[in-house]
Amino acid sequence: PDGIVTQDSVLEMCEKWWLSNGENKESLIAQCLPLIVLKALDDTEFQSSHVKRLFKLRDAFLVIDFKNPSSDSLRSLLLRIASNPLLLKLPEGKRFLSCLLRDPDLVSDLHLSFRAQIPMSKKSALLNYGEIYLRSWRDASDDAEELRETIEHTALQDLMYASIHVSSEATLKSVMTVLDAFFCEKKNTEIASLLYRLYNPILWRSLSATNPLVRKNAVRILEKIFPLHDPTTSETKNAMDKATKALDNALQDKDPSVRIMASEATAKIAALFWDALPASGIRSLLNHIIIGHASDASSVTVRAAALEAVMCLLDVPQSHAVLRPLLPSLGNLVHDKSERVRSSALKMLLKVKEIRGIRYYHVVPVSHLTARLSEETRLHHDPRNAISR
Repeated sequence: PDGIVTQDSVLEMCEKWWLSNGENKESLIAQCLPLIVLKALDDTEFQSSHVKRLFKLRDAFLVIDFKNPSSDSLRSLLLRIASNPLLLKLPEGKRFLSCLLRDPDLVSDLHLSFRAQIPMSKKSALLNYGEIYLRSWRDASDDAEELRETIEHTALQDLMYASIHVSSEATLKSVMTVLDAFFCEKKNTEIASLLYRLYNPILWRSLSATNPLVRKNAVRILEKIFPLHDPTTSETKNAMDKATKALDNALQDKDPSVRIMASEATAKIAALFWDALPASGIRSLLNHIIIGHASDASSVTVRAAALEAVMCLLDVPQSHAVLRPLLPSLGNLVHDKSERVRSSALKMLLKVKEIRGIRYYHVVPVSHLTARLSEETRLHHDPRNAISR
């Protein structure tokens, strides 16, 4: 016990020496860091006080040469610390992890530690991981270009590749939640440039991959980062034309899951970029959805997705002039054999009813609505129908 008390006093003195910027502080703190981290891990319970203590010493870890095998034990201890969920709950913990990522020799191991946690983490933790990656990338200033490239190609590129190629829907959702930190900042020139550098080499070929799951995921990513372009050039129009053409092809994909994702992506992109997209491109995309998808006899889900896409676009006032003449072609879907499609058609009609300038009875005549009501009443009261049970 006396030895432990003495050791704690020595560690406390070294810690204060570092924090007070004492002479030769680097050589002194380097000997103490493994013991400080080990003490935090060996305590009965890892507490917020341990996290705050490590955070105060965050710059001291940059003194360690993690290329040297002698630092392997400290590396292992830090990776154990990094996998503790408490760090993600405290601002000091998140900033501490971001600081550790400022060491190029720790980036790979830390990323592997984070990646192992991502599939099983809650949304709040995933958002925190995204914040950590974003902060560490931003903190890598221009004079540390090597560090920024290491973070990009070791960590971020890996996550972006997974966002297109991962097969598990649950894991994909988790990875996308982490990357949302970057997607939400795509209007920032630096982030837009980052997304272009890392996604440009893999996205376009993935849109035409043999595996339909890869094509579907690529369409999802295209919607998130649209328009994928290099902000240092003035080629935004060309980028939009290229992305619009990719959506056009995806809407005609032979796999229904890709067509459904393309329908959703098209609606979201058009809703945000209506004024920037070429009129001819918008009309072509809408024709695929309203004429093609809405009458797709091979898939109930494709037809329902077409109606959901139209509902999304109806929230954009600029779209009304283009949609007005097209909407009547959707009217017959109130008589679709699928209850899901019929329900979506009626929801769309209710949205149309709220829009000035478009009459719902021009989309579906009143006589059709009364006939539908009568038929639905009969269906729901027929004892042979599963709906009535």
